[in-house]
Amino acid sequence: MKVIVIGPRGKMGKLITQVAASRDDMELVGAIAPKGRDYIGKDLGTVAMTGFELGVPVTDDLENIIDSCDVIIDFSTKEMAMEVLDLAIAHKKALVCGSTGFSAEEMKRFEEAGLTAGEEQTLESRRKVLANASTIRDRVAKAHALLSGDDDTPGAVDLLGEASNAMDTAAQLDESLSGVSGTLMDLYYSAKDAAAELIDRLDAYDTNDAELDEIEQRLDLLYRLKRKYGDTVEDIIAFGQKAREELEQIQFSEQRHDQLQAEKLRLYGLAREKAEALTQTRLKAFDELNARITDTLQFLNMPGVRMTLHHARGPLASHGQDSVEFYISTNAGEAPKPLARIASGGELSRITLAIKNALADRDAVPTVIYDEIDSGVSGKAAGRIGEVLRQSAQGHQILCITHTAQIAALADCHLLIQKNVTNDRTYTEIHPLDTEGRVEALARLISGDHVTELSRANAREMLQERSKA
Repeated sequence: MKVIVIGPRGKMGKLITQVAASRDDMELVGAIAPKGRDYIGKDLGTVAMTGFELGVPVTDDLENIIDSCDVIIDFSTKEMAMEVLDLAIAHKKALVCGSTGFSAEEMKRFEEAGLTAGEEQTLESRRKVLANASTIRDRVAKAHALLSGDDDTPGAVDLLGEASNAMDTAAQLDESLSGVSGTLMDLYYSAKDAAAELIDRLDAYDTNDAELDEIEQRLDLLYRLKRKYGDTVEDIIAFGQKAREELEQIQFSEQRHDQLQAEKLRLYGLAREKAEALTQTRLKAFDELNARITDTLQFLNMPGVRMTLHHARGPLASHGQDSVEFYISTNAGEAPKPLARIASGGELSRITLAIKNALADRDAVPTVIYDEIDSGVSGKAAGRIGEVLRQSAQGHQILCITHTAQIAALADCHLLIQKNVTNDRTYTEIHPLDTEGRVEALARLISGDHVTELSRANAREMLQERSKA
């Protein structure tokens, strides 16, 4: 594709020149600058800073070189762009204009000069007519002569008129012939109208070599454009639209960057405000949470426990800006330290239960499973854990795996989980227990494998106490 660049010294003109010079499918054949510029006559490569000469001088006379190109790429002023448009239209050259600041009327001129959907089909149809104008005219003239006749020979119109008159007379005598009479009359008038239209159309088929040449040039341009930008004119138009959008993005990239940067700062500030509001809500909520946890821990035989919140603000994330770690002091006189580092197994179990219990009325989880929450705990503390679990079960389904009789005795339902080996395979079985089954299960938890009547009595007493509560 042979290219002429308008305004090669400008920012975009330089860029287009540099891109075109690097492509094998594009050949720079000219460059146009406004009259009076000091770089007129210099090599295009030097003016556009390609790093090498292109052998193409910059000139101020587009009309003198326009026929050497296939397409003109214009990034000049809007005044110069309108002059380029006029020359492009006059010489049937494709034009890509990246200039800005046009009025609505000026933009309309560009749009009217461009490709239109269905243009190729229209041009091909018109070319077919012009190329066969002589033949079409002869056929139309012959058809008119056959319809109209001459001084010596009547035409089809006259014959249909005579036939219509004859049938009209016959129909007056036989009404059954009125349909045929009407048909002949319609044919007569249709033929008469057709003859008149044909004589009017004859002048349209005069040979017009100039118009045919213009159409051939336009179709050749479309053919070359289709080879590069799409299979149809519609594809070329779509490519052009996409290219204009990309060009606009390039032209206004700095402005767009500034807009996006400003929007980013605005949104970041808004996010920070909302994150800070969330932080304050969380800090207020911790006071209430801490009080609930402390009360539960005291009930669980952990008096004097102090829990604090180690809070820091960090980078924004989906959860806000907060970094939180629980600190705890389990003994009077000791400074709070990270919960995960200082709590023993039994303490950690009770603390975990206290936290879950404190969040029970805010937690939407319907079922909570505790796996050996009593680990490292025995005696009075175990009983207290059972009481807390029982309270939690008022609003949630609590599933607790335990080896402590004090906890198991407080459950509403007792399931015994056993592993049995059958045919060298291990199976896990779950058995719901009735009252006597619960007595036996609790007795085993109390005394181990050697169940005694004393342990059974103790188990029954625990179940009776549970029923009274």
